[in-house]
Amino acid sequence: MLDALVRDAAYFSDEIRVHSAWVESPNSVCVIYERFIDGGVILGRRIIFPPHARESDPASTGSDAVELLREPAWSVSEHYPTDEDGVFWLIPATDRVPITPPES
Repeated sequence: MLDALVRDAAYFSDEIRVHSAWVESPNSVCVIYERFIDGGVILGRRIIFPPHARESDPASTGSDAVELLREPAWSVSEHYPTDEDGVFWLIPATDRVPITPPES
């Protein structure tokens, strides 16, 4: 899932830049990225894939996830939690902010 998402994101390198991405659980990945149109705001998303992921299903391959990254974040403000690096996590404020794995 992670490889597919990063591969598909490369097709839109003129719109988005993926800074980092990692597997958080068997059915989720986290992505830190920016949309060039937003003027340098760094965003984070937790993307949950269906438990029945299949190669031929766009919701399983990363295509739908990349479309989500391309969508506007609308109001990046106090409505979204931020981490210690200033990443705006586009998750409900009540959710746990993902822990960025250390650089390897």
